[in-house]
Amino acid sequence: KGVKSVACIINPITGNTNVIAGAGDGTVQILNPKLQLIPTHKAELNGAATSICLNPGSKELLVGTEFSQRYKIDIATFTPELRGTCHYAEIFDVKFPGQCSDLFVTASVQDIRVWDAKERAELLRIRLPNLS
Repeated sequence: KGVKSVACIINPITGNTNVIAGAGDGTVQILNPKLQLIPTHKAELNGAATSICLNPGSKELLVGTEFSQRYKIDIATFTPELRGTCHYAEIFDVKFPGQCSDLFVTASVQDIRVWDAKERAELLRIRLPNLS
């Protein structure tokens, strides 16, 4: 699916200039200064990696995907951690259960989600693959 995003960074661990490439299949990989892939530094994300940047003052990358998911990737281990998510398409409906303002449910393309309003966090995602 090709390269969708690139970043050129000064690696805070090695001091080298590295290229980070994000592909359409969700792969994010680091390349050494000779532009060779480093096989141990590869992460698989949900959706094409559409943006990549170095988190200022840290040793981690911030990556966004086409499915509106935000990841943090530790440069040393290249382990991705999902930091946040939201619907990537229009929301068709929002419902608040009676007598409960702390929870609400949203329906969008291919999924239904339950949210905690106080924590601003997704609690449950139900995928409905062939629904649009």
